[in-house]
Amino acid sequence: MNLIFSYVHPSRPAKSLGPYGSIRLSFDGMRGDADDPLLAAYHKHQWDVDGLDYFRLDCTDRVVIHFERAKERSSQYGPYERFSAVNGLAYGDDHVVTVLDFKSNEWLYYDTGYHWPVMVVTDANGR
Repeated sequence: MNLIFSYVHPSRPAKSLGPYGSIRLSFDGMRGDADDPLLAAYHKHQWDVDGLDYFRLDCTDRVVIHFERAKERSSQYGPYERFSAVNGLAYGDDHVVTVLDFKSNEWLYYDTGYHWPVMVVTDANGR
């Protein structure tokens, strides 16, 4: 899956990264694997990619998600034909799936009410 970062105003060019088999989103940003450096830092509701701040993240492929904490892993959710992250909210097929709770620095998954420090977004097509 490729990642598309875009601005609020479409007059500025988008930024594409990838392809990735999966990405890991936490309060500080996005990584490929757990020990990888940040691909995009997250601050002030913006994604910092190569020194430029973007408002929105979209995945180009169908995805599934799950959440992780230490040695614990949630169920898998999806698949979602469309996945995006905007302003601390993550959307699957245009519905809010989870929100980044800035009081706990964790994702709140709405359907279960549980908080998780890491959301893993994986290409559902196995690429």
